[in-house]
Amino acid sequence: MEKLEYKKATTEDINELVRTRIIVLCAANKLTDDVDMSIVEKESFKYYKHALETGEHVTLICKYYSKFGNTFLVQNHPNEDFSS
Repeated sequence: MEKLEYKKATTEDINELVRTRIIVLCAANKLTDDVDMSIVEKESFKYYKHALETGEHVTLICKYYSKFGNTFLVQNHPNEDFSS
């Protein structure tokens, strides 16, 4: 059975957001696993913490569950109203 869940990210999701950001940056820039991303990780954590607390940034998290496995998707937006 397939299932789709989505939610607006909160500060509780910061670690997963930072982890996903690092993965995407490494893949997009064709970086090897030995590249030190600790500064990017630290700065991303600070950014998400501030932006999510103040509402300056909206991130939607979508989790897709299927018989073939689970997928975690993140969509980042400037502050937009997603209430409708």
